[in-house]
Amino acid sequence: MIYITRHGQTDWNLLKKVQGRKDEPLNETGINQAIKTSKTLKDEKIDLIISSPLLRAKQTVNEINKNRNIPVIYDERIIERDFGEFEGFNKEKFDFHSFWNYYKDEKYEKAENIKDFFKRVYDFLDDIKTKYKDKNVLLVAHGGISIPVECYFKNYIPKGSLIDAGLVLNNCEVRKYDKKIRKAVRTLLIKDNIIVAIKNNCDKNKDYYDLPGGKIEFGETPEEASIREFKEETGIDIINQYYKGNLIVEYPNMIFDFDVYIVTDFKGEPNNFEENDSMWIDINDLLNKDKKIPSIEMLKYLNEDKINLKIYTDENHNIKEINNG
Repeated sequence: MIYITRHGQTDWNLLKKVQGRKDEPLNETGINQAIKTSKTLKDEKIDLIISSPLLRAKQTVNEINKNRNIPVIYDERIIERDFGEFEGFNKEKFDFHSFWNYYKDEKYEKAENIKDFFKRVYDFLDDIKTKYKDKNVLLVAHGGISIPVECYFKNYIPKGSLIDAGLVLNNCEVRKYDKKIRKAVRTLLIKDNIIVAIKNNCDKNKDYYDLPGGKIEFGETPEEASIREFKEETGIDIINQYYKGNLIVEYPNMIFDFDVYIVTDFKGEPNNFEENDSMWIDINDLLNKDKKIPSIEMLKYLNEDKINLKIYTDENHNIKEINNG
């Protein structure tokens, strides 16, 4: 298990100043936030704390670790992003949102390039997941660091401003990651009561029925992934589609977080491929198949305005629990 928290508030946070390597201490509110986080984590088994070496993170560690004596490592790889020439600026004084756009890949005179920054954090996470795979590790870091950490575990980097994507931790907010999350899509093409489905021809899912879709590649929007995956798995071109909602399927060691799309206009008919066959099939017949992937269960909820479903399964695709809404 990996936990992450952001340091407590500093005066620069309060003033909405960009704060990278500037070694500001916590203010009184920040100290109280760290004390509160210490209480939040008091019943969690934490074997190791890895912290940014900046003062605001160290002070947060001190409050969290009081009376616990958890081993602490200070690691430069989770120091805040270097804001270079923008250090100390008010966020409205420069293009803060472009600065946090992964796909713009801006190069600066002094500030750290965003792709270099992501690589630094991703390499760190790869390292500690191997080195401390049997331990519960708490990271004490920064708002900027929380962005690539969230992207790493969701296996997805949104387009546009990452500040607007809801990825940044608030001061002393805690997140935990116990399973890999894969961001993906499922796409439904329905006529009357029949739907395009696929039948797998390879791997452990051989002969299992599924709905078209797959993972979102770096640089893609979910809409683009839906169009690409549907074409690759069925041979059908999507002309128009709309977002129907969200489906989460949680396996023992993996979570799939699906954006669900409904096709309204298309060109072509289902084809067969080496890895899967695609076909039109009656929805009720599909729901009654013995060998089917759990995501098919969402077809029972198509009459709702939005799909908002969570399915818990075992490693053999057997459904244990369904939460709707």
